[in-house]
Amino acid sequence: MNFTEVIIIVITWMHVMSTITWIGGNIFFFLVIRPVSNLTEEYSELRKFFGKSFSQLVELSMWILIFTGAILTLDNLDVQIGQSYVITLAIKILMSFLMFLIALQVARKRRVNPEKDYLQVIGLSNKYIVKSSLTLRRLSSRYITAQNTIFFLGPIVVLLGILLRAIR
Repeated sequence: MNFTEVIIIVITWMHVMSTITWIGGNIFFFLVIRPVSNLTEEYSELRKFFGKSFSQLVELSMWILIFTGAILTLDNLDVQIGQSYVITLAIKILMSFLMFLIALQVARKRRVNPEKDYLQVIGLSNKYIVKSSLTLRRLSSRYITAQNTIFFLGPIVVLLGILLRAIR
Protein backbone atom coordinates (compact mmCIF):
# COMPACT_ATOMS: atom_id res chain seq x y z
CA MET A 1 0.00 0.00 0.00
CA ASN A 2 1.53 3.30 -1.06
CA PHE A 3 1.09 6.77 0.42
CA THR A 4 -1.59 7.82 -2.10
CA GLU A 5 -3.73 4.79 -1.24
CA VAL A 6 -3.46 5.61 2.48
CA ILE A 7 -4.54 9.20 1.79
CA ILE A 8 -7.54 7.99 -0.23
CA ILE A 9 -8.52 5.64 2.61
CA VAL A 10 -8.36 8.53 5.11
CA ILE A 11 -10.36 10.80 2.78
CA THR A 12 -12.95 8.06 2.24
CA TRP A 13 -13.19 7.58 6.02
CA MET A 14 -13.70 11.35 6.52
CA HIS A 15 -16.39 11.33 3.82
CA VAL A 16 -18.22 8.40 5.41
CA MET A 17 -17.96 9.84 8.94
CA SER A 18 -19.32 13.21 7.80
CA THR A 19 -22.17 11.45 6.03
CA ILE A 20 -22.99 9.43 9.14
CA THR A 21 -22.88 12.57 11.27
CA TRP A 22 -25.19 14.60 9.07
CA ILE A 23 -27.63 11.97 7.81
CA GLY A 24 -27.60 9.91 11.02
CA GLY A 25 -28.07 13.02 13.14
CA ASN A 26 -30.93 14.13 10.94
CA ILE A 27 -32.61 10.73 11.22
CA PHE A 28 -32.20 10.88 15.02
CA PHE A 29 -33.68 14.39 15.05
CA PHE A 30 -36.58 13.33 12.82
CA LEU A 31 -37.46 10.12 14.67
CA VAL A 32 -36.56 10.98 18.29
CA ILE A 33 -36.09 14.67 19.10
CA ARG A 34 -38.91 16.11 17.01
CA PRO A 35 -41.69 13.80 18.28
CA VAL A 36 -40.57 14.21 21.91
CA SER A 37 -40.31 18.00 21.59
CA ASN A 38 -44.03 18.19 20.91
CA LEU A 39 -44.84 16.73 24.35
CA THR A 40 -44.02 19.67 26.61
CA GLU A 41 -42.39 23.08 26.56
CA GLU A 42 -39.31 21.66 28.33
CA TYR A 43 -38.71 19.24 25.48
CA SER A 44 -39.29 22.04 23.01
CA GLU A 45 -36.30 23.83 24.54
CA LEU A 46 -34.27 20.65 24.10
CA ARG A 47 -35.18 20.68 20.42
CA LYS A 48 -33.99 24.28 20.05
CA PHE A 49 -30.71 23.51 21.83
CA PHE A 50 -30.15 20.37 19.76
CA GLY A 51 -31.03 22.21 16.56
CA LYS A 52 -28.53 24.99 17.19
CA SER A 53 -25.70 22.62 18.13
CA PHE A 54 -26.50 20.23 15.31
CA SER A 55 -26.62 22.99 12.68
CA GLN A 56 -23.01 23.90 13.48
CA LEU A 57 -21.98 20.26 13.12
CA VAL A 58 -23.91 20.01 9.84
CA GLU A 59 -22.08 23.00 8.37
CA LEU A 60 -18.71 21.42 9.21
CA SER A 61 -19.84 18.05 7.83
CA MET A 62 -21.04 19.65 4.60
CA TRP A 63 -17.68 21.33 3.92
CA ILE A 64 -15.87 18.07 4.65
CA LEU A 65 -18.27 16.25 2.29
CA ILE A 66 -17.71 18.77 -0.50
CA PHE A 67 -13.92 18.64 -0.15
CA THR A 68 -13.63 14.87 0.22
CA GLY A 69 -16.31 14.19 -2.40
CA ALA A 70 -14.44 16.25 -4.97
CA ILE A 71 -11.20 14.39 -4.25
CA LEU A 72 -12.89 10.98 -4.38
CA THR A 73 -14.64 11.88 -7.65
CA LEU A 74 -11.36 12.94 -9.23
CA ASP A 75 -9.68 9.77 -7.92
CA ASN A 76 -12.38 7.62 -9.53
CA LEU A 77 -12.01 9.34 -12.90
CA ASP A 78 -8.72 7.55 -13.54
CA VAL A 79 -10.53 4.24 -14.04
CA GLN A 80 -12.75 3.29 -16.94
CA ILE A 81 -16.26 4.51 -16.08
CA GLY A 82 -19.44 3.93 -17.96
CA GLN A 83 -22.51 5.96 -18.71
CA SER A 84 -24.45 4.48 -15.77
CA TYR A 85 -21.68 5.62 -13.40
CA VAL A 86 -21.76 9.18 -14.76
CA ILE A 87 -25.56 9.37 -14.57
CA THR A 88 -25.64 7.98 -11.02
CA LEU A 89 -22.87 10.35 -9.95
CA ALA A 90 -24.68 13.32 -11.50
CA ILE A 91 -27.91 12.45 -9.67
CA LYS A 92 -26.00 12.03 -6.40
CA ILE A 93 -24.27 15.38 -6.83
CA LEU A 94 -27.52 17.17 -7.69
CA MET A 95 -29.37 15.67 -4.72
CA SER A 96 -26.43 16.49 -2.43
CA PHE A 97 -26.33 20.04 -3.75
CA LEU A 98 -30.05 20.42 -3.04
CA MET A 99 -29.53 19.15 0.50
CA PHE A 100 -26.58 21.52 1.02
CA LEU A 101 -28.57 24.45 -0.34
CA ILE A 102 -31.53 23.74 1.93
CA ALA A 103 -29.35 23.24 5.01
CA LEU A 104 -27.26 26.37 4.43
CA GLN A 105 -30.23 28.57 3.65
CA VAL A 106 -32.22 27.33 6.63
CA ALA A 107 -29.23 27.78 8.94
CA ARG A 108 -28.71 31.32 7.65
CA LYS A 109 -32.37 32.26 8.01
CA ARG A 110 -32.71 30.46 11.34
CA ARG A 111 -30.20 32.89 12.79
CA VAL A 112 -32.57 35.69 11.78
CA ASN A 113 -35.99 34.05 12.19
CA PRO A 114 -36.20 30.45 13.43
CA GLU A 115 -39.90 30.14 12.65
CA LYS A 116 -39.65 30.27 8.85
CA ASP A 117 -40.20 27.07 6.96
CA TYR A 118 -37.74 26.15 4.25
CA LEU A 119 -40.05 27.04 1.36
CA GLN A 120 -39.90 30.65 2.51
CA VAL A 121 -36.18 30.34 3.14
CA ILE A 122 -35.29 29.28 -0.41
CA GLY A 123 -37.35 32.13 -1.82
CA LEU A 124 -40.77 30.66 -2.44
CA SER A 125 -43.28 32.93 -0.79
CA ASN A 126 -46.26 31.13 0.68
CA LYS A 127 -48.60 33.57 -1.14
CA TYR A 128 -47.73 31.85 -4.43
CA ILE A 129 -48.25 28.41 -2.98
CA VAL A 130 -51.50 29.27 -1.19
CA LYS A 131 -53.10 30.29 -4.47
CA SER A 132 -53.03 26.64 -5.49
CA SER A 133 -55.05 25.49 -2.52
CA LEU A 134 -55.35 25.66 1.23
CA THR A 135 -54.44 21.98 1.39
CA LEU A 136 -51.13 22.61 -0.36
CA ARG A 137 -50.36 25.35 2.15
CA ARG A 138 -51.05 23.01 5.05
CA LEU A 139 -48.90 20.32 3.45
CA SER A 140 -46.07 22.74 2.77
CA SER A 141 -45.96 24.06 6.30
CA ARG A 142 -46.50 20.72 8.01
CA TYR A 143 -44.76 18.12 5.86
CA ILE A 144 -42.39 19.87 3.47
CA THR A 145 -39.75 21.09 5.87
CA ALA A 146 -35.99 21.10 5.68
CA GLN A 147 -35.73 18.19 8.11
CA ASN A 148 -38.28 16.15 6.16
CA THR A 149 -36.57 16.82 2.83
CA ILE A 150 -33.10 15.98 4.11
CA PHE A 151 -34.51 12.99 6.02
CA PHE A 152 -35.77 11.48 2.77
CA LEU A 153 -33.00 12.62 0.40
CA GLY A 154 -30.11 11.68 2.71
CA PRO A 155 -30.58 7.91 2.63
CA ILE A 156 -31.13 8.05 -1.14
CA VAL A 157 -27.80 9.87 -1.58
CA VAL A 158 -26.11 7.25 0.61
CA LEU A 159 -27.65 4.49 -1.50
CA LEU A 160 -26.42 6.19 -4.67
CA GLY A 161 -22.91 6.29 -3.17
CA ILE A 162 -23.05 2.56 -2.53
CA LEU A 163 -24.40 2.00 -6.04
CA LEU A 164 -21.47 3.97 -7.47
CA ARG A 165 -19.05 1.49 -5.90
CA ALA A 166 -20.99 -1.42 -7.40
CA ILE A 167 -21.11 -0.04 -10.97
CA ARG A 168 -17.55 1.29 -11.07
